[in-house]
Amino acid sequence: YDTLLLHQNQDPVIQKIKSASPLNLQYTLDDHRILYKLITRRTGQVLQLPYVPASLISQVLLTYHNSTFNGGHYGIRRTFYKIRDRFFWPHMYKDIEQHILSCLNCRKTKPSRRKPDGHLHSIAPPRGVWERLAMDYVGPVPQSKSGNKYFLVLTDLFS
Repeated sequence: YDTLLLHQNQDPVIQKIKSASPLNLQYTLDDHRILYKLITRRTGQVLQLPYVPASLISQVLLTYHNSTFNGGHYGIRRTFYKIRDRFFWPHMYKDIEQHILSCLNCRKTKPSRRKPDGHLHSIAPPRGVWERLAMDYVGPVPQSKSGNKYFLVLTDLFS
């Protein structure tokens, strides 16, 4: 509690919330003057979550993502769900996403979900007209009277 209170007392955003009179209904203070955010889940459950000052966010992220005891280098959503029921700070999901995307251990060991680039192959130039054609489509373009929105384009690679 002492560390959290000390950091909350040094955070200008939290000080502004605490000094509002009356205190916003979304927040509450405990006997030690630690600020909590009141969150109501869809189930109707009300959670009283400690408001994490900016100076402690990285410590929470390291604890719940990087440490082997609490973390385990889980993905963005799983880490978010672990943290969101214990703490609050604005833009939490974005901060978790940035932290995980910049985690060197995850970048080295987790497989990329991206489809690998295709391999381009050079082709021999054609020796005459109509020997080799390239085909593509263009569109969508404004619809014609007959309902067409695309052009099929054939190009002779020789001419």
